[in-house]
Order: sequence, then C-alpha cells, then structure tokens
Amino acid sequence: MKKYFLLLGLILSICCSHLPAQQVNISTTNAPQDPKAMLDINSTDKGVLLPRLTTGQRNAIHEPAKGLLVFQTDGTAGFYYYDGNFWVSLTGGAIVNSNGVSETYGLVTAYAGSTSGNANGYDTAAKFKGPDGIAIDRLGNLYVADSGNHNIRKIAPDRTGTLFAGSVAGYINDTAARAAFNLPVSIAADPNGNLYVTEIFNNRIRKIDPAGAVTTFAGDGFAGYIDATGEAASFFRPMGIATDNAGNIYVADTYNHRIRKINSSGVVTTIAGNGSPGFFNSTGITASFSRPAGLTLDAAGNIYVADMDNHSIRKITPANVVTTFAGTGVAGNSDGTTSTASFHSPKAITLDKEGNFYIADAGNHTIRKITPDAVVSTLAGAGSPGFSDGFSGAAYFNDPSGVVADKKGNLYVTDTGNHLIRKIVIH
Repeated sequence: MKKYFLLLGLILSICCSHLPAQQVNISTTNAPQDPKAMLDINSTDKGVLLPRLTTGQRNAIHEPAKGLLVFQTDGTAGFYYYDGNFWVSLTGGAIVNSNGVSETYGLVTAYAGSTSGNANGYDTAAKFKGPDGIAIDRLGNLYVADSGNHNIRKIAPDRTGTLFAGSVAGYINDTAARAAFNLPVSIAADPNGNLYVTEIFNNRIRKIDPAGAVTTFAGDGFAGYIDATGEAASFFRPMGIATDNAGNIYVADTYNHRIRKINSSGVVTTIAGNGSPGFFNSTGITASFSRPAGLTLDAAGNIYVADMDNHSIRKITPANVVTTFAGTGVAGNSDGTTSTASFHSPKAITLDKEGNFYIADAGNHTIRKITPDAVVSTLAGAGSPGFSDGFSGAAYFNDPSGVVADKKGNLYVTDTGNHLIRKIVIH
C-alpha cells in the first residue's frame, strides 16, 4: 500500500486539472499501434489524470515501462503497476474506483476478539468482555477500556491484542501490570502519549503515562459533586472523556448530569450542566443534560456531547453556550437533517479529519454519520441487535458503545454486546 500512495502521489504531482476526456493510442516507435490498446484518460474534479484500461488493453501495451501505473476497469478493478516483469495490484485486493474511493466503503468486519473472555492474541485469539471506550494514538495503536475485565487492552496495527494496564477489579496506583481499575468505561489519548480513563465504580479519572505508570488524575473515589483540585474533587459515575491540545481534559460526569473540565494542573471546574436531568439549552451551569456520555472536540474548541437520555448530540462552544447539534430529543431512528433526525441513547461520538461526525447510536445498534453540511445518515447497522459482518445496513451490532477514527478515516467500534472490536472501511 505504501507503493500505491507513492505512485499515486507522483501522478498527482505531474497531472493538470480540467482536461477533457481523451483517448491515446498505446504504442512504441518500434511497434505498430494496437487498436485494442487505447488509454481512456479522464480528469477528476481534483485534476487527477487516470489511465483507465480493460485487462485486454493493459496487456496489449508493448514493452511497458517499469513503474507504469494504470487503473484496470474490469476483473479485480484497481491500480496496477508494471514491475518489469508482471502487472502488480496496488490495492491488496481492496477494490477502488477511478477516483480512488474504496468500493468497500461501509464494509463492517470483526477486527479483534471472538467470544467473551480475557485473552491476548492476534485477531480472533484475543478476547474481551463488554469492551466500552476506545482511543487511538498517533502510531495507530488502539486502546480499549475492557470494562468487564476491569483493564485496558492495546491492539497494535498488526491486530495483536495485549494487556496494557490493569490486573483485578479494584483501586491500585502502580505500574501498568500491578495497577487495578474498577469498571473503566472510556479512554482518551493526549498528544504526549498519556492515556486518561474514566471509572464508573471508582468515580475517578486515572492517568497512564507513556512508561505505564498509573496514577489518579482527579477524583476522591466517592460518588459526589465537588469542584476542586485533583483528588479533592469528586465525580458521580463519569463516562465520556476527551482531551485538547492545550492539555485540558473534558469529562462527561454522567450521573451528575454535568460536563467537567480538568486543566493541566488538575483543577476541576464545571463548564456546563446544572446537576439535574433535563433538556435545556442555555449557557454554562444554567443548561441541562440527562446522563451525558461520549465527548469529542473540533479544531475550534467546540465540545460535542452524546446526551444519552435526551437522545441527542449537544454542542458547547468555548464560551460555554449549549445548543442542540443534532436530534429531536425523542428516541427514534430516522435520518435527515440535524434538526429532524432522531437517535436512541447515543453513547459515543468521534470526528474525522474531513469534519464528519460518527456516533455510536447504542439504542439503535447502529453507527450514524453527520456530514459538515448537517446531513444525518446511517453508516452501518441494521437497527436491531445481532452479529453479522457485511456492508452498511447488512451488518449487525449489539450495543455499540465506543467509536474512533484513524488517520485514513476508517472507524473502529467497540461492539459491547458482542465482545468485539469491529472495523468499518471508509477509505
């Protein structure tokens, strides 16, 4: 795949835009033109000129230059290059169209895990028990809050799952192997390689540094509500967590119905929510939420909240103004615009580099998408609990609770009821 991107980048660097479609005979100075070998060259809206050939046209090229890149339109369609002896597929079996968009878009597969359990290993050899939150680091490693096993698991890019931190259910700050968690539910990575974990039963925010040392970042362990510094603060079954580039941590303090902020010094404050369940748009602590769960931030510093019991996605601006971003406030399963679409107990939300939001719509057992132009659609999931891999609506999930996007925009979902990590192909 690296070769594919290098060669495609070379084409991008030499191509011009807005050229009309044309046909070019393939021949050399020493060979007659073959009428079967006509390059159909088209420019895309991004100015990429793609030589598009059938298999017969490609094979009719006389003495192709080593490194020649073409797009094959029939058979196993995709990019091929000539290595000096053979035509080699660059797509690794993944079919892409002439604009370079994967034709496996929306394909859901099991990425890691099998049945409920607690085991390390590759692919299906790994086992999880009710995995919940999921995060990704800059190297492409996935970290999973494996709630039922009370630990944090790591999945490397080669799909090997290992125990990253945690031992037994409890509360111990120590090295990764000796530390203990109690129902970790959400996890977030910061730019420095630290991980932050919310624990429902310990009512704490834990930190795992790059060396694997586990400490308490905030929370006294008692269910309550106190704004203070570090372990003097208190939370009530916190769930969602997100970080920004300035070192701030944002927490959905779920059973306090509030959104809390922890700065880099550990000072905990409340930025939104009055503490009573409700559905009211306003500013700061005069607004109300009802069991807020997953969180994500955009580049402008806006916070987006999966407001679980209000069946909606809420937005908090840097000035702490709370509005409804998507959803009607009534449980449902309808696509449409952000003002007409409905959700059912959304648990998690993430944002890709293109500005698309993806929501783990747990009550509908689906993954929903919100585009930058405010269109809500169902990306994957049939709408009822089950397990099946497949494209988009043919796939089944069971209580999806976490979602994260990688650098390419592909999604990874914690399929909690199926004890699996699922992958959804976007690119």
